[in-house]
Amino acid sequence: MTAETKRRKTKDGRTCAETTTWDGVSYIGCTKAPTPDGEQKEEEWCMIDGKDQDMSRFWDYCDSTFNFDLLRTKVFEL
Repeated sequence: MTAETKRRKTKDGRTCAETTTWDGVSYIGCTKAPTPDGEQKEEEWCMIDGKDQDMSRFWDYCDSTFNFDLLRTKVFEL
């Protein structure tokens, strides 16, 4: 598995940047810090990797981190 396949995605499928510096603070992947728009939610967000950016927004909310491989393992153990 490559590093690219392990990186988080946004809800619409774009790749999150590995590291980001925003407002003087560095982040790795997704964070629950206030968004660049100043919103404070319990939802994780990330900066979008440069190759996946478009003109609409340079950040977005992260997709779920549910571990389907772990679920499959546990189901087969039953």
